[in-house]
Amino acid sequence: MALNNNVFCVTNPAQMLDALWQILSSSGVNLSDCLIFLPSRRAVRSVERMLVDKSGGAVILPHLVALGEGAPDEIDDMDVAPDVVSNMECVVAVARLLLASGDAGTNISSCLPVAHDLVQMANYLENEGVDIGAIDWNALVDDKFATHFQRKAQILKIISEFLPAYTNGRETVTSARNRGIRRWINAVDKYKLVVVCGSTASVPATADLMAAVASVPYGRIILPGKIWGRTSDFVLDTNPYNSEYKFLCKIGMSPDDVIPIDVGTSPIDFLNRAFGNDASARDGGDAVRHCHLVECEREAVEASVIAQIVARSRAEKKSVLVITPDAAGNQRLKNAFDACGIIADFSGGISGNQVPAGRAILNLMDRWIDTRDNTFDKIYSQCNCDLMDTIVSIVDCGEFIFTPEFDI
Repeated sequence: MALNNNVFCVTNPAQMLDALWQILSSSGVNLSDCLIFLPSRRAVRSVERMLVDKSGGAVILPHLVALGEGAPDEIDDMDVAPDVVSNMECVVAVARLLLASGDAGTNISSCLPVAHDLVQMANYLENEGVDIGAIDWNALVDDKFATHFQRKAQILKIISEFLPAYTNGRETVTSARNRGIRRWINAVDKYKLVVVCGSTASVPATADLMAAVASVPYGRIILPGKIWGRTSDFVLDTNPYNSEYKFLCKIGMSPDDVIPIDVGTSPIDFLNRAFGNDASARDGGDAVRHCHLVECEREAVEASVIAQIVARSRAEKKSVLVITPDAAGNQRLKNAFDACGIIADFSGGISGNQVPAGRAILNLMDRWIDTRDNTFDKIYSQCNCDLMDTIVSIVDCGEFIFTPEFDI
């Protein structure tokens, strides 16, 4: 497959759209005859806008697909739609189980967030092809671990036995999604150019689709950035390039076979440093000089320590962002904050780009990039290269028109 010379990487992931445009414009194929896979629906909207701008007017857009959206049913010749168990149904069933066991609270409201996280974990394992029912949680979390971890292992054991029995052969949302992704493999021959742009092949179903696209002469793969580092490290699951490396091995390629697309640098210097792949550009640790490690014996102590840090920061008129691993962590923090009289806005795991303020700030940055405006760098420099202060300054200065509008 490597002989096709159709697997590329971007010299600067912040300029991914420029790389896609280079591929499309050099192919000689009409946009209407193209199929393009993108990581998200937001990416789809960005590409739509880019194609209209580059074309200079009205244009028949290619078929743009956010990865995870299944192919049209006619491609699979399915006569009967499968019975899919929704995530919400699984969450409610697990919450009722947790409530009955008394392991996650005494009311359904406290059990629902924990159930949501457990179902999400089960979906992740299914995505990776791991049989959750085959995991021996008691052996995995043995008596060398703290008691509360062993109690959690018991919950995981119950869930791993309960969910397969509950679904009883019905298709889950995850399996339906993966089946939909793989259905696209049967559709690539219906287009003159097929591009997968910006995916890291982290999901096995996506990796299968990308392998199929890489196998045909009219297929193009654009990886988010150049893989660099020691090859021996890429096999580690914790390596940031592990997914891309496994995909390249799957199609018989090495990182050196990937063709870089030179898209230049971003007009915003911060993005070059934040998303660039040049190891020589690293600042030797200066970026984390303000970070401190605080070790806590128990989760409850951790919540109290965070509450103290937040209280001191607020007394110094500073804004505070706390990132927690799950809804349970949020609940512990809420209790600790209440004890200190601190009012906080808990996102509940909602990504910042899913709220009006986050979308508006991202849209503003997109406009700056499109117009090659260096306003961000000016504000970033004035704020002593502090990203949070920069964002606060952008919001508070009142000089910019945000779309959508929001009241922070």
